[in-house]
Amino acid sequence: PTTGCPDGPFEPNDTVPSATVAGSLPAIFEGVLCPGDISSTLGVVADLFYVTVADGEVLQAMISDGAVDTCTEQTLIVEIFDDTLTTLHAFERSDGLSCPTAVAGWGAGGYYVLVSSLDGTTEALDYTLTLDTTLCTDNDADTWLSAGCGGPDCNDSAPGIGPGALEIAGDGIDQDCDGGDDLVAECVGSPVMSNPVIGDLPCGDTRVAPVWDGWEILVDPLQEVNIIVDNGLGSADLVAHVLDRNGTAHYGYGDGGTALDDDWDCTVDPWTDAFGDGGCPRDCLTTQGTPGSGPLQIWISQKDGPDCVDAAEYSLSIQIEGLSVAPSPIPGANDMILPWPP
Repeated sequence: PTTGCPDGPFEPNDTVPSATVAGSLPAIFEGVLCPGDISSTLGVVADLFYVTVADGEVLQAMISDGAVDTCTEQTLIVEIFDDTLTTLHAFERSDGLSCPTAVAGWGAGGYYVLVSSLDGTTEALDYTLTLDTTLCTDNDADTWLSAGCGGPDCNDSAPGIGPGALEIAGDGIDQDCDGGDDLVAECVGSPVMSNPVIGDLPCGDTRVAPVWDGWEILVDPLQEVNIIVDNGLGSADLVAHVLDRNGTAHYGYGDGGTALDDDWDCTVDPWTDAFGDGGCPRDCLTTQGTPGSGPLQIWISQKDGPDCVDAAEYSLSIQIEGLSVAPSPIPGANDMILPWPP
């Protein structure tokens, strides 16, 4: 150990990844982490503990004292590993008070609990480590616990929903529990995205007139298409409408009139609403080419109403599934009168 550091009883002998075995739980350990407490296996300044967990239990660990300030400025963190020292869960850095309790994997077996320094401490850091278990059940038997039990299963009543599940794009369900209903392809910022085209809409270009900007997209039938509209160039609300190759309307301004997500990722939303409520920056839709003659068409207009006081400038680009290079949209009959409802 480094000279002058009051070594605690749980340091891993500085070179050997030995571990203090926790007996009955809950267990509380008062320790000191020294700069010389380096595990030769893990290569970090750390104290190591070993815990045995029974079937149906979830191991929880909380660090306090040595962790300081807010949830983003702590010094000490806790991680939990299985018997092979493979990380099960990298916890939020916990100050033991306001931050979430750290939760590990579940089920019968042994687990290593690692107390380590975020910044490779150069001084002694005292801490309190609390280990305990809670009972939880995997209700859909897919090996993943619900979020309420500290697990990643966003629907513990459906065995087909959980981490690693096959995602069905655009159905409104987050099958793989990654936080959203994925697109077929990565949308914003993808290298297969076409060069954007720019359109201008005077305030008079509203769906009530009805006057629209028209663009055509050359796409084979049944190909998945991502259509990206960036409304960050203007302050007006936009409405978008897609016609298939037969001229049949599949998307349009819906009765609800709510806006699409105002984010920069590619959340899939049915294109039945106004885009960019309040001039939100960017979103995209996923649709599909259909049998018939002629290209897929997208029509863009300003949303009608008293807020139509500014001209709008927008950009439009596309992605087509399976193509390494996507063609740019081409102008259709710009400012063409489109019957409403289409």
